Amino acid sequence: MTDNIQKIAEIIGEKRIKRNESLATHSIAKVAVTAELYLEIDTIDELVKIVRAAQELKVPIYMLGGGARIASTKDINGLVIKNNCHRFDKAGMKGSIRQNQMGMQEVLVYAEAGVNLNQLVRYTIAEGLSGLEYQLGLPGTVGGAIYTNAKYIPKYLMVNKALQSVRILHENGEIQTYNGQLPHFVYTDEEWEETKDIILSAAFKLVPADKEVLREHGEEAMTWRREETQRREDKS
Repeated sequence: MTDNIQKIAEIIGEKRIKRNESLATHSIAKVAVTAELYLEIDTIDELVKIVRAAQELKVPIYMLGGGARIASTKDINGLVIKNNCHRFDKAGMKGSIRQNQMGMQEVLVYAEAGVNLNQLVRYTIAEGLSGLEYQLGLPGTVGGAIYTNAKYIPKYLMVNKALQSVRILHENGEIQTYNGQLPHFVYTDEEWEETKDIILSAAFKLVPADKEVLREHGEEAMTWRREETQRREDKS
């Protein structure tokens, strides 16, 4: 394995890769674990290339998004990849034309897995698009939210309910796009820790709504999360 670690380091380039890197400064959770190799990637094309090379060499891969949750409490052998792929935009619209005016019924918003979830939610609220507003205040990235099926518990509104599709890089190196709400892709804690699937991007199906109402819903969710955090801290 030592030889393969060296090979993947050479493929990536010694100037870009960091060895024995603490993840405390790269994660919201501030978990003091060390990565044998650490790399930050900004594009999906490069992410796929590096992951496939590591898979070929059987070098263990650990994906890091915002680092709101790190499963390991021990130092991580292999390659830790910080996913900084953060592009998002409207990808399509569905509606009808009446009296020379376009009435939108649905809007698809595309987001790469490394997008900060709060940034995406604030964007959809500002655009008057409903479906993600109750996820405001959640830490982490789009990919992490999909993996854990993040939710607003008081109304049991899950982020995956807004999913139109998700693009995944599998352990065998194949890329597949799954359509629908993907109930099979909602992992338990144990499955989430063990899965080798890597989310590359997703598309969310949202609907037009009043911006002020969306802001109120977002503030409601943020208030609940702050109070819930305080309750947990008071118990500890």
